[in-house]
Amino acid sequence: MTRDELIRRLRQVAWENGLGFDVIKSRGKGSHVVVRLGNRRTVVPYSHGRDLKPGTLQSIATDLGVDPAPVRQEDALKLVYPATLTHAEEGGSS
Repeated sequence: MTRDELIRRLRQVAWENGLGFDVIKSRGKGSHVVVRLGNRRTVVPYSHGRDLKPGTLQSIATDLGVDPAPVRQEDALKLVYPATLTHAEEGGSS
């Protein structure tokens, strides 16, 4: 997945979950940009049209609170927030 594809998918995740999303080009150094998703942010490098490395994708996803496994599998991204847990997953009784 290239940087542009990742940014498109993160923008979609933000829209679906009602979160703010920004790409801040002036804060990045060189060809890097800062991406803000909700109240989290991270630096995303430019991959010169090539796919970002799996470890880089995982780090970006973790920094933004997004489940990194679907990023590698080209599935839909899922946010990892405690509010998405069901009562049973939180350890409560049903």
